[in-house]
Amino acid sequence: MQVYTPSETCDILPGITRKLLIRLVEEELGISCNEGTFQTSDIYAAECAWICNSVREIVPIRQIDDYTLDISHPFLDTLQQTFKAVRNNLLLK
Repeated sequence: MQVYTPSETCDILPGITRKLLIRLVEEELGISCNEGTFQTSDIYAAECAWICNSVREIVPIRQIDDYTLDISHPFLDTLQQTFKAVRNNLLLK
């Protein structure tokens, strides 16, 4: 499995949640996280997708155009559980 995310050169906000998720994907889950420039057509090849921010945290993407994504994909569950565990641990410190 591989994770793809837009690079900061794509005019996205380099947020705290994004940085934490990249670290979790690579270090906690042992999955390669590739940053780059991608097209909407690249999402059509994805098993699942999400957006993130500090308020809503991880939000699965259900549909883009006429293409439907799996919002109950096991990886999304794993990612959300790992994120919550690390977030809660950081808050307790």
